[in-house]
Amino acid sequence: MAFNISHHSSSIRKLAMTKPHGRRADEVGHYATREQLNNERIEFRRSLATLDKDIAVLKLQLDRVKTSGDYAMERVENSIKRLETRIDEVDERSEVHSEFSSSC
Repeated sequence: MAFNISHHSSSIRKLAMTKPHGRRADEVGHYATREQLNNERIEFRRSLATLDKDIAVLKLQLDRVKTSGDYAMERVENSIKRLETRIDEVDERSEVHSEFSSSC
């Protein structure tokens, strides 16, 4: 029986590529890549969840600022109305005072 070197070298290469747990090195690389992708997918989902939470918090803060701004604007408008009323009262008094002064 002749010794076939090419057959044996192929088997030796396969044996050399075999890892202790029985997978060939190229298969292990494939699984490592799949595992990396799964880990990256998980990390991406966590990042999205964190971003969703951050967006929700920012929306709540914006609503509070808007509410505070609306309240402040309402107070300013009320103050302006009170000032306009006082100005009208002062104008009326000054008209009455000028009429009284001119009649004397």
